[in-house]
Amino acid sequence: MHRILATLLLLAMVVSSPSSGQSTRLFTVDATRDTVDGQPGDGLCRDEEGRCSLRAAVMEANALNAPAVIQLPAGVYTLTLMGGDDRGGDLDLKSNITLRGAGQDATILDGNNADRVLEVYGGKSATLEGLTVRGGRTDRGGGGIYNAGTLTLTNVTLSGNSARENGGGIYNERSTLTLTNVTLSGNKANQAGGGIWTNWTLRLAFSTLTGNSAASGGGLRIESGTTELRGVILSGNTANTGPECAGRLTSRGHNLIRSNASCTFTPQATDILGRDAGLAPLADNGGPVATHLPNPGSPVLNRVPAGNCINLEGRPVARDARGVARPQGGNCEIGAVERN
Repeated sequence: MHRILATLLLLAMVVSSPSSGQSTRLFTVDATRDTVDGQPGDGLCRDEEGRCSLRAAVMEANALNAPAVIQLPAGVYTLTLMGGDDRGGDLDLKSNITLRGAGQDATILDGNNADRVLEVYGGKSATLEGLTVRGGRTDRGGGGIYNAGTLTLTNVTLSGNSARENGGGIYNERSTLTLTNVTLSGNKANQAGGGIWTNWTLRLAFSTLTGNSAASGGGLRIESGTTELRGVILSGNTANTGPECAGRLTSRGHNLIRSNASCTFTPQATDILGRDAGLAPLADNGGPVATHLPNPGSPVLNRVPAGNCINLEGRPVARDARGVARPQGGNCEIGAVERN
């Protein structure tokens, strides 16, 4: 795979985007090294060695200030450059950018335990598909991702991220965050929101939050705003207050929440409360991202009628985080992954 990638030409393709009236740039990354773009704004993703790195592609998209899709083949993209602008530190998404992982092996964005991995700027839209965000670390909010814009995650895993303050995995501030088939596992915040901290709009569907920790809201801390859950697992997180979740949320049904002591919501008849989800450890269970597979006998198995395997916009969730068809039996599983 790497030998094939090394022979790719460095191309920036232009794709029509009728809905926005703008052209969408397509950059195909062919290097895992963390290097800067040689001439941001010239339309070419190219570092000093003539390669297209992830950072170079982001810099070029930001400079063009036009919608961009960045295609990321399987590999580990470790952030090694430090600094306070586009040329180092976390990846600043200042344009409307899609990061699209690909391949049977994991596409991994690694913060190297030195900085946050991604920041989405206010007024901008970002989409992450088929990849893992890990190893992010910050003294402020959002060890993995800081979102001040509109962020959509599909078939994504966030693991091993940490924040000294709030939001080990994701910090969602004055913005909209939508997650489908997402796993948040092993993230940590010293204060609140080990998995996610939010004060605006959060929409979670068929996702799994487990093994995250914080002082308050180990899995999820809702400071304010609107939070809606459908088909979500909150189990196995830890905190002094609200191990699974803390704050006010709205259940749209078919959720498993092990402890709702610090969560304020009206349970639906299809919700499962007070039970452990019975999940296996985070592992490669096939597909582009790591997942927590439900063990045999888990209460999340076959709990959602096929017609209710839909996201919060009412669209079918026809595949799980690995790309496996939903349902595998007569009904769908709760959470990010089907047991097949």
